[in-house]
Amino acid sequence: MPRKRRWVVAAVVISFALPLGHSLLLPGPPKPRRGPAAAAISDPQRSGDDAGFSIVLAAPRDPYLRDRQSIVIDTTVPEGDDVQQVDFFVDGRLIHVDLKPPYTCEADFGDEIKRHTIVASALTRQGRRARVSYTSRSADLDQSAARPIEVVPVLVRDEHGHPVQNLSVSDFLLVEDGVRQPIVHFDSQPGPLAITVLVDARAADTAGRLALLRGAAALADELPAYHSLALADAGHPDAPLDFTFGREAFARRVGDLAERGTAPSHAGLDTVLAAGIRSLAKRRGSRVLVALLAGDPASAEAGTAPAGDLAGALEALKHARVTLYAIRLGAGGGAGDPDDAIRSAATESGGEYIETASPEEMGASCHAVGVDLTHRYMIGYQPERPDRPGHRVLKISVR
Repeated sequence: MPRKRRWVVAAVVISFALPLGHSLLLPGPPKPRRGPAAAAISDPQRSGDDAGFSIVLAAPRDPYLRDRQSIVIDTTVPEGDDVQQVDFFVDGRLIHVDLKPPYTCEADFGDEIKRHTIVASALTRQGRRARVSYTSRSADLDQSAARPIEVVPVLVRDEHGHPVQNLSVSDFLLVEDGVRQPIVHFDSQPGPLAITVLVDARAADTAGRLALLRGAAALADELPAYHSLALADAGHPDAPLDFTFGREAFARRVGDLAERGTAPSHAGLDTVLAAGIRSLAKRRGSRVLVALLAGDPASAEAGTAPAGDLAGALEALKHARVTLYAIRLGAGGGAGDPDDAIRSAATESGGEYIETASPEEMGASCHAVGVDLTHRYMIGYQPERPDRPGHRVLKISVR
């Protein structure tokens, strides 16, 4: 392994108090069912067959749709016949009629991730017909629910630390405050995430700073396009964060930060973390903060506040339902140093604290976090009293 990981202790059931919305890390079942890597892309939708004529919705295949995307139809036509026309519908509205290949059109699904229905209907000159439909998912599960749905992202690992795939809803048991709750939503793929990547390279040398930035780029490369990303610089903790779905836009921001360097800000780490948490708290859905840290965590030159000053920021992280991943370039200190509090907060939030021994390992560590974020099960239930203040004790076990 290229990184040193702080593992959550494995047990049959993991139980702790947390605000709703955090991720849980569970051990896998004794004999996990292995399968192909879980993808953000679903299988293509196929029509029925009419005497040898059929169509396939080749694109889009993402479960969540936004912005402008191409709708593409592939056809299988028997010899002696050909396609007369293909009609494209989005949410019940005819948007395009194509009379010759390639059968494709553009559709604008907007800035918000909502549920959409795509229908393509095709007719051949000999009267054969085929129809295919696809319904995408909404980022807001409460859209059609009688009561709010709380979704808990769950990562299941096998005995080797690898994500366990191909589990079904019947493999999980959810208990809230000692009472078993019915699972009303289950997804083997993570829903849209809002992710802030915080780079704190103020105490790092040039090699360390570039390693953190390469790590940020490696993390973004691993994530599906429906996750929004923001880049936060600890040197400018008060700068507004701009979330983007575009990976090219995020890469440009990483490049800009590499060119201008990190400002010698003396803001405490609590201030830096709090700024990232505040930006995430305004985002809908699941939230993740990935903190890339370098330098001595107790160094005054890094502008790092003592551990006690982190308490308020880390409590705000819990209330904002933010999952924290912290990756430290170099070893952290012992008990009582700032990283001790960060390590505990990461574990309690369902994230992870990772130490990397060298700049070369930072990219691999960030890549591994990206893999974790793309292999989480989304398990939802409806609390009896969703407005009740305080923490709830959730137990999610694998049968």
